[in-house]
Amino acid sequence: KVLQKHFLFEGLEDEERDMLVRYMQVQKAAAGELIFSQGQAGDCCYIIQQGVFQVSIDDRHVKQLRSKHTFGELAMLYDVARTATVTCVQDGILWKMDSSGFRVALERLSDKHLQRALGFLKNDPTFRSMKEEDLNLLAAACSVQVFGPGDQILREGEVGDWMFIVIEGAVQTVDRFGNQAVKKAGTLLGSTGLMYAKHQVSGAKALDTVTCLALGKSSLERLLGPVEDVLRRSAVKAL
Repeated sequence: KVLQKHFLFEGLEDEERDMLVRYMQVQKAAAGELIFSQGQAGDCCYIIQQGVFQVSIDDRHVKQLRSKHTFGELAMLYDVARTATVTCVQDGILWKMDSSGFRVALERLSDKHLQRALGFLKNDPTFRSMKEEDLNLLAAACSVQVFGPGDQILREGEVGDWMFIVIEGAVQTVDRFGNQAVKKAGTLLGSTGLMYAKHQVSGAKALDTVTCLALGKSSLERLLGPVEDVLRRSAVKAL
C-alpha cells in the first residue's frame, strides 16, 4: 500500500509493485543509529515499517519520519549525493530497496512517464515551439512525480539539485522575505536554485494533488543547446 501511494511507484501495476517487494530486505534500526549522512552516495532507499527517524540538513533538524514514510529515493533518482542526514531516534524496522530494484521500477515507469511528459510539453506555451528532437530529449530527462496536499516540494535554502515543472495542480511558494504566491501548471519551481545559485531561493508546498516533471542537476548538465536555452529563459522569467 505504501508503494501504491508513493509518487514514484503509483504508476506501476499491482503485479509490478509485488515484484519490487522481492528486491527489498528488512533492516532493524536502533535509537541513535545513523542511517546515512548528507553528502554520501545514494545507493538505496527505505520504507519505514515502524520507529521514528530524524531528518537533518546542514545540522539543522527539519522533520521526523514515521511508519509508512519513505526516504532516500531522491539521491538515486537524480544521481546526486544524499541531500540530508537521517538518524533513528526511536527503535524501528526499515524495508530497504537497493539500486537494482529501484532501476527496475524506473525502467517500467519510463515509457509511461515519457508519454505524459511529451503530452504536456507539446501543449505548453513555453516549450511547444521547441523542435521535436529537443522535446524528446527534455521529456526523456524528466521523471513524473506526484505530491499530495501539504507535501513539501522544495525548501528555501536547501541545495539546488533539482527543478520541477508543474503540469497539474496548485503550489504555494514562499521566498526568504515571506512573500507568498500560488503557482499553476507551466510554472518552473527550483530552476533559479538549480541553474544560477547553490541553494533554492524559495520554498514550495502542494496545495492539492500536484503532478510535476522533475529534472535533476546531472540530467540538466546533459541537456545542451536549445533545450538548456529554453529552460534558462524560463528560469529568468520565474524570478
